Amino acid sequence: MFKQKRAYLDVFPSMGNYEGYLLPETLRKETPIAMSQLLNTLNLNGAHIHLLLNHVPILGAFFLTALFIVALLFRNTFLQKVCLWGLVFIALSTAVVYWTGGRAVPYLQGVPDVSQSALLAHEQAAKIALVMMFFTGIIALGGALYYSFRPKISRLMLTTVMIILLVNCVVFTYVGFLGGQITHPEIRAPQTAPAVIKKH
Repeated sequence: MFKQKRAYLDVFPSMGNYEGYLLPETLRKETPIAMSQLLNTLNLNGAHIHLLLNHVPILGAFFLTALFIVALLFRNTFLQKVCLWGLVFIALSTAVVYWTGGRAVPYLQGVPDVSQSALLAHEQAAKIALVMMFFTGIIALGGALYYSFRPKISRLMLTTVMIILLVNCVVFTYVGFLGGQITHPEIRAPQTAPAVIKKH
């Protein structure tokens, strides 16, 4: 048993009052309800969750690419294996981000300056990224498991991972760029020059 703050019980009354204590089994049963109530309390919806998570694959791809280059330069096998597991994580996060993207669409209805063409392009690019990351995740997971207890990673695997990371950076950057155009008219093409205000 572990102690919980009274405020927690006030926010989540369905958890019940256990004199300041909650059993782990009870906590496990009530977790889905508690999470739903937490989102309602914080006033979060699908759009919020998507905006919070959509940077994970993009920034993660750039971070892993830099880390992998360092691992190659210093011939650090441990870091190379870490990058393989990192690719697995990015593949999983991409699936989650894609799923939350579908939940964010209804909240764009009626919002001014929303580009439907950009939304469609973003969705199509996201599907391509999702399929790409599905195969990437399989390759990375297979490589991570295969080389877990081996002293070195083959040159073919290292080359494959480097190509995958570079492609990921390009694809995710493009997907993010299209996503930004949905509600940001200032970055849509063609760019219209702002009018010059003359002072009298």
